Amino acid sequence: MDVIIYDKEIMTLFKPLAFWLGEHIYPCEVVYMVVEVEKYLSCEKLRKKMEKLVNIKKLPRDAYYRQEGDVLTTFNLYGKEWEEPPIMTMIFAYDGEDLKMLLQELKTFINDAKLQAWELPDFVYVLSRGYIVWQDEKGYIFVPSPTSRLVAVEAEPHQTLAFAYSIISYLLPQLRLRPIKVKEYMKDMSFGHSVLE
Repeated sequence: MDVIIYDKEIMTLFKPLAFWLGEHIYPCEVVYMVVEVEKYLSCEKLRKKMEKLVNIKKLPRDAYYRQEGDVLTTFNLYGKEWEEPPIMTMIFAYDGEDLKMLLQELKTFINDAKLQAWELPDFVYVLSRGYIVWQDEKGYIFVPSPTSRLVAVEAEPHQTLAFAYSIISYLLPQLRLRPIKVKEYMKDMSFGHSVLE
C-alpha cells in the first residue's frame, strides 16, 4: 500500500516482531485506513486499485483481545455493528479521467463483483477534478451503507483536499482498535528444539 494509517501505540507491541519479519509489516489489526495514491487515475487503474482494496477490506482481523463484561463498545459502520471495524480504504489521485467516467467504472466494478457495503471503497479523490463519495438517503456524505449511493462532486483542488482532510479527521478519531495478540502472529514460528530427553 502507498499510505497506511495505523495505531502507533498498538503497533508498539508488534514492532520487535516486525523488525524480525521485515521492517514494513503492519498487522491488519493495527490499521485504520489504507490509501492508494496514483499520479493519473484512468478507468483501468481504478479497477486494479479496487481489486487490491477489496482484498485489503477482506483481511480477517482476529488477532486482538476481545471485550469482556457487561458494557461493550461497538462501532456502527457500513450499516452494521462491529466490535472491530474493517479497514477503511481510499484512492487519492492527483489527476485523472473525467469524474463521470470514473464513477461509471466504479459502479460497473461494484455490480460485477457483487460487493457488500463494507467491502466498498470509502472514498475516491481526484485532486484536479473532485471526488466520488457515498451519499445517504438524507443527502449526507458518509461511508457506504446498503442504502447509500455513489455521487461525483466536481471541486477545485483546494476544496477536494480540504474535504478529504475533514472526512478523515472526522472519522478516524471515532474509531478505537483493540490491543493486538502478538502471539497469534507467532504461532507457527519455531523457538528452538529440545535437547533434553
